[in-house]
Amino acid sequence: MKNWVPKFQLQVLSLSSTTESHSHPIPSFLHYQYNLTHLDFTGCKLKGEFPKWLLENNTKMTNLVLKNCSFTQFQVPSHPHLHLAEMIVSDNAISGQISRHNISSFFPNLETLDMSENAISGSIPREFGLMKLLQTLDLSNNQLSGEIPRELINISSLQTLDLSDNQLTKVIFGVGHKHTGSVSSLDISNNQLVGKIPSLIKNMSGLEHLSMSNNHFEGSIPLELAELKNLVYLDLSQNNLTGEIPPFISSSVKIIHLNNNHLSGLSKRTFRGGSSLKLLELSHNEVTHSIQDMVEDLSFIDMKILLVKGNHFNGDIPSELCKLKGLTILDLSHNNLTGVIPKCLGRMPFYNVYPEELRRLFYGIIPIERNSRFEKRLPDVEERANFTTKGRTDTYMGSILAYMSAIDLSHNKLKGNIPSELGNLESIQSLHLSNNDFTGKIPTTFSKLRQTESLDLSFNKLSGQIPSQLSELTFLSSFNVSYNNLSGAIGRKGQFLTFEESCFRGNPLLCGPPLAKICNPAPICNHAPVIFPSDSNSGNNGNWVDKFVFCVTFAVSYASFLLVTAAALYINPYWRQLSFYYAELVSLNCYYFIEDNMCNILPCMSKTSLSCVFTLSVIQ
Repeated sequence: MKNWVPKFQLQVLSLSSTTESHSHPIPSFLHYQYNLTHLDFTGCKLKGEFPKWLLENNTKMTNLVLKNCSFTQFQVPSHPHLHLAEMIVSDNAISGQISRHNISSFFPNLETLDMSENAISGSIPREFGLMKLLQTLDLSNNQLSGEIPRELINISSLQTLDLSDNQLTKVIFGVGHKHTGSVSSLDISNNQLVGKIPSLIKNMSGLEHLSMSNNHFEGSIPLELAELKNLVYLDLSQNNLTGEIPPFISSSVKIIHLNNNHLSGLSKRTFRGGSSLKLLELSHNEVTHSIQDMVEDLSFIDMKILLVKGNHFNGDIPSELCKLKGLTILDLSHNNLTGVIPKCLGRMPFYNVYPEELRRLFYGIIPIERNSRFEKRLPDVEERANFTTKGRTDTYMGSILAYMSAIDLSHNKLKGNIPSELGNLESIQSLHLSNNDFTGKIPTTFSKLRQTESLDLSFNKLSGQIPSQLSELTFLSSFNVSYNNLSGAIGRKGQFLTFEESCFRGNPLLCGPPLAKICNPAPICNHAPVIFPSDSNSGNNGNWVDKFVFCVTFAVSYASFLLVTAAALYINPYWRQLSFYYAELVSLNCYYFIEDNMCNILPCMSKTSLSCVFTLSVIQ
């Protein structure tokens, strides 16, 4: 197409591609196009400098999408472009600084600007504040440094601002500001921001999505933040926040991430009964609180995911927890919980009845409308949660999170028997009860955990045999019962053929492959019968019964043989005489054998005494 000159003028050209290919030049026929209004080259790997001539030749262009290409340098046109409303140049190789281009004067009517996932450095230009129609600004995943200027928040039309994954160090907006624009989505996560949470937050009444995770913010969470009535999503995780969590009584928040901070407590009423909270992640903090109080506060909320791992929660797990009927993931691990597991926990469904509804919530908290004839290009917020299963901690996101179901009560001080009711959780995918003080046997009802992929009962005091029915759980890919008091042979069939020795070690009475200890056969008959642990469902009582029957049969047969022989000798004199003759012959042969051999060993003993000893022994 190098020499092709079309005889028509295109208005819309969409050549987006998902095929991996090497970089190649932009098609030369575009130099002869002057009426383009919409152009999309997503994924075409076009190389070279930013094609400013496309904008200069097509003065009516409104939408320019050059995402996932290979352009290396950004250039503005020689004259202002008055019609361009959407420009997306994300995921390229653009480097250098934006500040040397007076971008606001060349694109005065721009509504969407996406320059994410490049190598842009330097500071954020204050000139962005002059773009009065700008609604969406995405500069994430670059190398921007310095401060976040207050001029960005002054844009009255700005709705979405994403500055995440940069090297920004300072927030200077907020002090003395009365006007905060109409920002509904603010993401400044994964930077190097320090200080306290900006005071302007309380004035951002339209804020629906706020992400400030993975920075160095310190101090307490402002009470004003919890009072934002339109707030739906809040992520303050991985900072240095301290103090108590404020009450979210007036908020409509659905998702809260406060994990990996230094928070020490909860307010008296952190959440109200009519709260719309779906996910609370409070893991890895320093909360010293009774689990009873927190559960009572949440007991009337239709919560889906509760993660409070790695705190100092204490007390017994209350039965009020079972009022959270909508729970799909529960993580209370690494705390100081005591007592027993409530049996009612096994009567909860632990699966999402409407996963599509939750998936939509997790995929898109804030719907971003675009004035574009192309489909929405900026990704929605994809919700995630950290959870440990199969021996590793993973981050579950989006649709996978919506379909996930799990319980983790490990690393506490729980005791008693494991409730057999937990076997009713047929839809649960992960069940972790390790590192507690559970006693008794592994419930045979666990054979009903047909959807379970990970089952960890290690480091407890469980006894008895491993129910053979567990080998029939076809989805079970991670199984651990190490360091208990289990006994008997490991059934090597089904899924148990895939488990390694480490899954069973630390049980002295457990034997059979994959352990090195061989299961020795039990003795046939002893003075005292060996009684094995009884289990009404496993069928092991038959072992002792078989041995008892064998011993009785052998004794009866031996006694019958002696009685029959004695009766025959009494009835038949010839057989009786013949038997005495052979008995005398054997005795004499034994006598002469002992006399010839024992005299050499015992020379001090005379033949007479030896004969007397032998005669006495024969008489006896």
